[in-house]
Amino acid sequence: MKISRILFISYFSLFGLVLLSFLVFGFAYKDKESNYCNSVENIEQRIIELNEFKYIVQSEGTHVIVKSDSLSRLVYSEFNNRPELKPSFKISHDTLYVYKSSNNLSNGITIISDDLNFIKGENCRVELFGINQTDFKIIANKTNVNFHGNTHIKNLELTLHNNSEFSGWQYSIQSLKLDVDNSKFWVNHNIVLNSIQGKVSNCSNFQVPKSHNYNLKIDEATSFN
Repeated sequence: MKISRILFISYFSLFGLVLLSFLVFGFAYKDKESNYCNSVENIEQRIIELNEFKYIVQSEGTHVIVKSDSLSRLVYSEFNNRPELKPSFKISHDTLYVYKSSNNLSNGITIISDDLNFIKGENCRVELFGINQTDFKIIANKTNVNFHGNTHIKNLELTLHNNSEFSGWQYSIQSLKLDVDNSKFWVNHNIVLNSIQGKVSNCSNFQVPKSHNYNLKIDEATSFN
């Protein structure tokens, strides 16, 4: 009888401990989920109108998304409770300088302008969406460059140095001038250009675009297809 009573008390205690553990875990998960939802709800989009500019210079660690529109502006996401964490930038003459922000925005900032024709990046990332320009120049050093959203550029001058990468899948380019050094260049093979000229060197990884005219110098250390 005593043994049965001891076993009964032991089983009851174990059941109580298991039930208590589930309750504690449930409350903790609910609190964590609530905090996550609140943090998502607190994100708001901010818009800053900008003076006209033609050039963008990105510093190390920045991520810029470039789009076209007649009204120049900068768009970014901000937590309501941390309004001091905003993009760091300045406009001097006709150049927009973008610096790494203290909050290190992972989704990047969006810069909108229809006058832009030059981007210089140093150890950063730049993405172009739907840009429509006659002449455009990009100088990338340790930088990732991506073309999206039917970007149309008549004459593109592209410099990729020191482990930079370029990828373009939706774009239209008539004339492409390249300077690729120890970098990667990937494009959509279904798109045909009018002309390509320039040089590719120093162990670069190069995907040759289709073109009606070629004037390319590719060294023996470069792999291409």
